[in-house]
Amino acid sequence: MPTIKHAIFYSAVNKYLMSIISLATTVMIARLMTPSEIGVYAIASAVVMLLAEIRLLGAGVYIIRSQDLNISNVRSALGLTILISWSLGLILFIASSYMADFYEIKEIELILWILCFGFILAPFISIPAAILSRNYNFDKLFYIRLLSSLTILISTFIFIKLELSFYGLALANTVSMFVQVIATYILVPKETVWVPRFNNLRPIAAVGIYSSLANILVKTQKSLPDIIIGKASTTTNVAIFSRGLGFIDFLSELIVSGVNPVALPYLSSVSRGGGNVAKSYIKATKLLGAFTWPVLAVASVASLPAIRLFFGDQWDSAAPIASVLAFWSIIRSIHGFSQPLLLTLKLETSLILKEILAFITYFALIAYSSQFGLLAIAWAMLISSLIDFVITSIIIKVKIGLGIFGMLKEFFPNFIIIVACWSVAYILKMTFSINEMHYVSGLLIYASVLPVFWIFCLRLLNHPLLEEILKIIKNKKKFS
Repeated sequence: MPTIKHAIFYSAVNKYLMSIISLATTVMIARLMTPSEIGVYAIASAVVMLLAEIRLLGAGVYIIRSQDLNISNVRSALGLTILISWSLGLILFIASSYMADFYEIKEIELILWILCFGFILAPFISIPAAILSRNYNFDKLFYIRLLSSLTILISTFIFIKLELSFYGLALANTVSMFVQVIATYILVPKETVWVPRFNNLRPIAAVGIYSSLANILVKTQKSLPDIIIGKASTTTNVAIFSRGLGFIDFLSELIVSGVNPVALPYLSSVSRGGGNVAKSYIKATKLLGAFTWPVLAVASVASLPAIRLFFGDQWDSAAPIASVLAFWSIIRSIHGFSQPLLLTLKLETSLILKEILAFITYFALIAYSSQFGLLAIAWAMLISSLIDFVITSIIIKVKIGLGIFGMLKEFFPNFIIIVACWSVAYILKMTFSINEMHYVSGLLIYASVLPVFWIFCLRLLNHPLLEEILKIIKNKKKFS
């Protein structure tokens, strides 16, 4: 059976490469389509994103976490996923005309029709993926998802060139899901159950309801601004906010997403083996934060040249939004592994309570701030992340015994690195007037100074991340 290091390697390579391909796709779309066109698709896809979490109903979590998994249970998980996903696809198809009327954008109806096909295919992608994740077979997942991402990139370019506009984006998404199903069948036929079973669904649904609801509430935090802005403002403003949020999401996902898919299987294996899950949670968060948080802090300073590099200067108004959202992402990532932690310890009720309280606050702040403009919405998201951090810390303290001040003490070196890197980036920005020069030159200044300074900070603070980096370098030299 593959090891945890093997899984993390392939998961990291998978996510990092997927993020780069996704960025290339986003850059291409931003330069070939108008903000208004992108905004129309962003509204439709935001609705589908919410339903996408419901359609899986957490069957994957059940498969990964189950102590004794057998063929019968897997078939039941597939059966439950088919029932939920296909029903939601039908509901979305019927409701598409009402959604178009609500936003007064008739094109949304056909976009949603095209995206409905994904609900038919989703069960035959998610269940095999969960089995592979449980067994740490992230190498096979890597090939499947790489092929899917390349399909989206190529087909999006072709459809845009065929002047299909936002319909092309929906078609590219659907084509990629067909490719995933075919690739899954070819690469993992022996480890995948394709025949559903429609009994003994209750135990799976019991886990699925909690995890899916939690995921819905989390995903809503990214899609809710598009939904609210789409109704309260213009599709162009939807696209501008989406580009600012998308840039920060790219940076965060590029770093964090390589580890996230392994988090639940890893913490579950630690729990099954009688290990200290809380200690593993703190260690993982501290190591990842020392890398993620400084990058996002620097991005808050360097947002304008970065936005121009990726999307072009027609998206300059997205830079101030990205600057604020960088700190939103930092605060959210402090408890980034809280969901797999609570799921591992079978504290689903606490997880749902946490997400509901955070969502209520988030929704209220976003809805109120929408009348004051896009930047106000970004600040509302930042404030909501602080409230979410406090709520999560209290729940973890009560249920697991991890005190907020103890955690912050563990993370104190990370906070020092954040402040130091942000300060140096700001000094460089003001000294060289980076925002006034060509974006490539400005980014080269940041890139030539800050990585070296970051390593210096790790060494000065004797941070454990430096030791891990040196181990990786040593192992590479050993096998080269």
